[in-house]
Amino acid sequence: MIADLQQQLGIDSSFFWQFLIFLCVFLFLRTVYFSPYLKLIERRQGQSSGLSEEARKLEEESARLEIQYQDSLSAVRKKAHAEREALLADARNNSTKLVADAREKAKVRVEGARALAAKSSEAELDSLRGQVGSVSALLVEKLTQTKVGI
Repeated sequence: MIADLQQQLGIDSSFFWQFLIFLCVFLFLRTVYFSPYLKLIERRQGQSSGLSEEARKLEEESARLEIQYQDSLSAVRKKAHAEREALLADARNNSTKLVADAREKAKVRVEGARALAAKSSEAELDSLRGQVGSVSALLVEKLTQTKVGI
């Protein structure tokens, strides 16, 4: 029965030799070529998945550090803004004080100048009042052409 089946399929002893050669070549190639090749592929996949995981961790760390940087930058900006506002307020207060001091000094000088002008004016008026009599007499003399004694 097996012999009839072999005859119908055209299987002879060369088939068994070919199968044996194929099996030997396959085992040899599997040992020499396929196993190292598969190990190399697995190792590369392991490395790439490890590198992918490391890259993901680095991206997460980068995002965390960027958020931390933005937070610290925001805090520094707020601090700088507060310091600038404090300096501006101090400068405004100083300028207001300087203007008030200058106005006060100017007011004192103006009052002194007014007092001096009033005093000088009063002295001039007193001098003119002292001369009124003689000027009046001189006018009367010129108008009347007579000598008036005062």
